[in-house]
Amino acid sequence: MGYDRAMTGMPTRRALLGAALPGLFTFIVFWLSLGVALPAAFALGVLWAAGSLLVTRLIYDDAEAEQAAWVAEAPDLAELKR
Repeated sequence: MGYDRAMTGMPTRRALLGAALPGLFTFIVFWLSLGVALPAAFALGVLWAAGSLLVTRLIYDDAEAEQAAWVAEAPDLAELKR
């Protein structure tokens, strides 16, 4: 965990969605509520999404460890998930 594995591999759909939604929300707020020009609001939304993705990847994005913990705690339910 940390910087050495932060950007290895492709982000999961969960991580991408977790970054896209705050970016979209930022875009909407800046464009509609604050009256910022459309290109500037879009750029701010993209920057916010990129920052969110970076933070998400640095803090947590380990699907294998999540699956192993799920199987360890509830092996009977883990079989249903597959």
